Amino acid sequence: MTTTEDVQVEAVSITRRHASNSEVATFKRCRRKWWLAHSLRVTPNGGAAGGQGPLWIGTLVHVGHDARFKALRWGATDAQSIKLSDRAIVSHVHKYFKRGWQFDPKEVELARIMLEGYWDWEAEEGGLAEFEVLDTEREMSMEITLPSGEIIVYLGKADVIARNRITRFLWIIDKKTVGSLLDPTFGLQRNEQMIGYMILLTENPLPLEMRGDEANALHVEGAMFSMLRKVKRTGTAKPPFYARAEVRFNRTERENYITRLTYALEDIMTLRDKVEPFNVPGKIATAAQIAYPTPMESCSWDCPYVNICDMFNDGSRVEDVLIEEFEPIDPLERYATAPHVAEPHPVGEKPHADEE
Repeated sequence: MTTTEDVQVEAVSITRRHASNSEVATFKRCRRKWWLAHSLRVTPNGGAAGGQGPLWIGTLVHVGHDARFKALRWGATDAQSIKLSDRAIVSHVHKYFKRGWQFDPKEVELARIMLEGYWDWEAEEGGLAEFEVLDTEREMSMEITLPSGEIIVYLGKADVIARNRITRFLWIIDKKTVGSLLDPTFGLQRNEQMIGYMILLTENPLPLEMRGDEANALHVEGAMFSMLRKVKRTGTAKPPFYARAEVRFNRTERENYITRLTYALEDIMTLRDKVEPFNVPGKIATAAQIAYPTPMESCSWDCPYVNICDMFNDGSRVEDVLIEEFEPIDPLERYATAPHVAEPHPVGEKPHADEE
């Protein structure tokens, strides 16, 4: 017999957290680096970070490369797009110079020389003639539900989405600055960024007015890498200096990637829950032990936190250094669809090393 008694239903809170390919890759590389960038959310300030080293060269090449493809997308001529590419690099340097960053002019010059030679090489090879640029810096997302019930909004931003003029299939075009053209080629098939972007593009099809209604317009065929060696192409430098490589992923590879990604995100959320209670003044060094590091030779050039990492372990006044040389960061700043909240410095404005 049914009654009309009131039924008490307990509310279930469904939370959503945004994550990016960059965050997942950082977590896999080093938990402490992930903690500093995505949990504590700090970055070296302008004076401490500067604009130097391989990462900075890669950033400048990225800026120039993307500026050219954006110009081509909007109808600029080849010559106009190259001029805009160089201007974008100069503008980027000036932007951060005003923020107090220090630069090595030789590295800025190297980035410009690398791109100048690449445009010439690309014209000789006829690379751009094969593709029609449809979109640049396209932001995409999909929801992944973890076993805990937490929903992760997984984000990606593809540099260039192009269509092969013959097959009409879609391709994602990306670039890499490398020391050698051989080593990166060997590992490109393992590059999870591109398989993630291909899945995101499949889940977020281009609008009809952009892609057309052709039968192949929704098929994402693969990713095309443009590789640029970090050399000035002097008389003593040995070519080749540039190369292109294609990667494709079958259905099984894409399904297994989603499975791996879900487990990786679950591990990230587990560490988040363990470490966040210690992201407070007086307990920062303890948080750093929970988020333990993965030291490697590459730390010297691929990690902006290398100069402070050991200080978490040796009893140094590391919170004072965080206050003086690090500033809050929004790790999802480049994603328009992610939530953006200005947060105070996690340690504070005054040293806390002597406080109990």
